[in-house]
Amino acid sequence: MEIAQRMEEFIREKYYTELLKAAKEDGALVIDFSDMDRFDPITADQVLEAPKTVLEAMQKSVEIFGLGGRVNVRLRNIPESRNIRIRSLRARHLNRLWCIDAIIKSASEVKPQIYEATFVCPECGTRIDVPQEGNLLQKAFACQCGRRGDFGEPVEKKMYDVRWLTGVEPFEITTGEQPGEIRIILKEDLTTPKMQKKTDPGARLRIVGMLIEAPKHIKGRLSTKMDMFFEALHVETKDVEFEDMDITPDDERRIKEMASDPKIYERLKMSIAPGIYGFDEIKESIALQLFGGIKHTLPDGNTIRGNIHILLTGDPGIGKSMFLKLVSNLVPRGKYVSGSGVTGAGLTATVRKDEILGGWVLEAGALILANKGVISIDEFDKIGKDDQIAMHEGMSIETVSIAKASIVATLPAETAVLAGANPKFGRFDPYMPIADQITIPETLLSIAPEEPVIYRENGTVRIEPVSDLVDRYCKGVDSLPIGIEGIEVPAFNKDFKMEWWPVRYVFRHKAKIPLYRIALNTGRGIIVTKGHSLFVFEDAEIKTTPSDKIKSGDWVVIPKKLPKNSSFSKEIDIIEELSKMPADTTKNVFI
Repeated sequence: MEIAQRMEEFIREKYYTELLKAAKEDGALVIDFSDMDRFDPITADQVLEAPKTVLEAMQKSVEIFGLGGRVNVRLRNIPESRNIRIRSLRARHLNRLWCIDAIIKSASEVKPQIYEATFVCPECGTRIDVPQEGNLLQKAFACQCGRRGDFGEPVEKKMYDVRWLTGVEPFEITTGEQPGEIRIILKEDLTTPKMQKKTDPGARLRIVGMLIEAPKHIKGRLSTKMDMFFEALHVETKDVEFEDMDITPDDERRIKEMASDPKIYERLKMSIAPGIYGFDEIKESIALQLFGGIKHTLPDGNTIRGNIHILLTGDPGIGKSMFLKLVSNLVPRGKYVSGSGVTGAGLTATVRKDEILGGWVLEAGALILANKGVISIDEFDKIGKDDQIAMHEGMSIETVSIAKASIVATLPAETAVLAGANPKFGRFDPYMPIADQITIPETLLSIAPEEPVIYRENGTVRIEPVSDLVDRYCKGVDSLPIGIEGIEVPAFNKDFKMEWWPVRYVFRHKAKIPLYRIALNTGRGIIVTKGHSLFVFEDAEIKTTPSDKIKSGDWVVIPKKLPKNSSFSKEIDIIEELSKMPADTTKNVFI
């Protein structure tokens, strides 16, 4: 019995309902390999070794039902023995069925491609169908009437949609190795808008398909060297969450045993970089980052990220890079990059011209490729300011939007950022404010509760600590973001002119460690954390003393003046800038 007949019987018995549904929806008939193997083991073995021949026969068996339209046959769930790494694909794997896991690095636009062209013989009028393969149009060269030569342009073209992807191996299987990379082609129903969204850059896919050779031309002549690409026959997303991982009974027992340990928090903290002495606060912060926060969905549908971002800033040689490298190797989706070789496009996304196919290709950066993982960025201070600002959207709302050439897209970037940087002047200067020694845009940094903020409410401009403003709207601590109206804050536009910008949400979090208020007899005061040190004059010398060790009567040293920061090209007087704003926006100003 021929393959087409056996497959017709198989589909009629096992998949007829699915076939009717696929024909009605212009979709595909997805066949589980295990069902085929149970029905016809011989054909199942053949499809693994000669998939093109068997699938063409299966396509004919589908057409026998005469349901109209084109229903493509797709195959899923092939044996695990057919799983292969991209870097392991070789010439011996050509034209056989395989399954690969890939992160999509770049994706082209969806374009039509001719798969069959029809020519007409100018002498006898015979129609000649010529199947098309490759990038160049194959023309008819002979007719049954004996004519040879040029048959002109095709009178009819059959086309389907195609999309080219570039896939790389997942980070978790390429530790210490260069990730393998391969071009992947999607055809017909795999290019629908729904599938296009699932196969955008950053997506993690499991792809069943064939490894195909592609001719390579050098100066118009066919080369002996060949390129390879992967023709996808079935695509499914592979964004496996941590809670979806396979947990054995022994794993479950050990997890419950650890969870019942009263010192589990300390054990987790100290398990971070045990080879580095001290830095307990940093280890605790990284442990909390790896667990992550809680993602909130607001009533209007907007979301507040749950990921935690950390910036490690300190003198050179104290172990920042060791922390970053360790974390990138510790988590399944960790990635490490260094600021000296990083650009904004490399971190977020870019659009480039495809030299082979033409058109524009969307290429994902490290933030997107590490989606739902952690990215360690070393030498963060070496990244250009514009490139740092390019990360703002990805870090704040966890998406990366791009609109270049003909491509407009928004890609997911649910990535926790662990960055390391040196102080602006090489080492910390104890006589300068810390904020002035960090070359990081203020939009990427958090602010303290006592930080004064200028805002306008119902036409009246005021200055007060940001905590006082937030307290009026938030009930309790660690509250969800609260939507507010009628509050505006002054902000500089790109021309450094001040404008009023509305505040949409406010929220508050409880300090995890005690804060200390230190008051001086001069009337000055400061609120600091437990680990913050002050200069104290004691025993005829100046010493640094932690804030929780300061006692009433201690002499705190205050510098008479601070060195001028030569990096400021212009000093801005906020009060003066407010006075330059339109009078109708600053009337009844009380500061």
